[in-house]
Amino acid sequence: MEEFLELFTRRKAESDAEFRLEVDRLSQRGLRVIGWVEIGLTTVSVLLWLTGLPLPHEAGPQPWAIASFLALGAASLAAARKASLAEHARAIAFLVGSLTAVVMSTANVLAARESAGYPAALDLLTVLLVAVAVLPVTPLQVTGLGLVALGYHAALMSLAIGWGWMPGFDVTLFPLGILAGLCVMLSGVNHTRIHATWLAHKQALEAAESMKQAAIRSCHAQSASTTLRLAAALSHELNTPLGALRSSVDTMVRLAERLPSMAANQQAGAARTLAQLQTVAEHAAARLHKVIQRMQRFTNLDRAEIREIDLRQLIDDVIELHAPADSRSVRIEVELASLPKFEAPPQALSGVLPTLLNRAIQSTGAAGAIRIGAKIDGRRLRLTVEHEGAGADGAPDFDPAFQVREGRIGAANWDLFSARQIVLTHGGEISVERNGRCAFVVDLPVTLTAPLGQA
Repeated sequence: MEEFLELFTRRKAESDAEFRLEVDRLSQRGLRVIGWVEIGLTTVSVLLWLTGLPLPHEAGPQPWAIASFLALGAASLAAARKASLAEHARAIAFLVGSLTAVVMSTANVLAARESAGYPAALDLLTVLLVAVAVLPVTPLQVTGLGLVALGYHAALMSLAIGWGWMPGFDVTLFPLGILAGLCVMLSGVNHTRIHATWLAHKQALEAAESMKQAAIRSCHAQSASTTLRLAAALSHELNTPLGALRSSVDTMVRLAERLPSMAANQQAGAARTLAQLQTVAEHAAARLHKVIQRMQRFTNLDRAEIREIDLRQLIDDVIELHAPADSRSVRIEVELASLPKFEAPPQALSGVLPTLLNRAIQSTGAAGAIRIGAKIDGRRLRLTVEHEGAGADGAPDFDPAFQVREGRIGAANWDLFSARQIVLTHGGEISVERNGRCAFVVDLPVTLTAPLGQA
């Protein structure tokens, strides 16, 4: 019984505030359709009468009925345009349908009096059909509309029989009642379909939002991971020369303090030691300066959308700054053809190369090798990162996904997905080629600043 009541009233679905907003939107659109149907059918009926085509009654269209239908159509269109009436659109459509049925029944009874026949009751069925077709109505609401339409028509017929306007009761009301019952059933099916479609759309939006948030979290995690790797590399690159410089300077200061009190033969040895320490300090400072310059070159890439790029220098900086310290056993070879000078979006290279290099390192065993190559084909740069080893048999995927790690669901492929998005944003393409080795291929548009063949 409860399931029948739910199907008849759709109470649970209608109690959802978000679904009610969808119902209001559809009702407002349906009210607009009803307005045009009122005006359109009335206009067609008048045109048919003017051309002499037969109508259900010889009396022809009645001016007051025509004016009523046109007024109801205009009122429906006006109400549909008011955003403030959106939550009442379905109730307004119910009222318009009821008034339309009243006008139809009255006009048909008056026309039947002129022809001494029965009024055309089947016209009332169009009111129910239009309501079911264009409105998100429940079976209960369609039943109410049907009772208003058929009840008024039956009451008016009883009065007409008493007044002697027609010979007897019209038996077509019985099949009309059966058809009205079918309309009630159709409304239940239609309302259920609308609710199911809305639920599917809502779930799709929630899934898309969940994917978006997961992508954001993964990008943050990838950024943090890259930052940590960069920090580890910098720590390694800076600590060694910094320690040597600090030790050399400390020793030079202490030796300089003791120098005046040394004997002549000791001062000569101390001077040689100071010279050696100075050389060590200069070498350490030069190494520090080289690391800082590399960092400046790498970070300055993001300051311009398009700029001239020293590709060899960029690749060397990526290898030094982003390759993990435990990957030094992996052989990384850089094979660049004689490239002309060119301008390109530096973000597409500085943002993608570290990801591809780290993926290649992860997939390559200790005995494997990585080859980085590039060439200019027309006005496009073709950059390849090839690797071999056991990991080369895998199938890198650029689409985001999820995977289970240690019993927990985590993100997968978001680094490659982000790399592809960066390349696509700058008008390029990224793909994977296989020929015994796995090769990431980046294809980017470039602007030549020197003729081909001129490095």
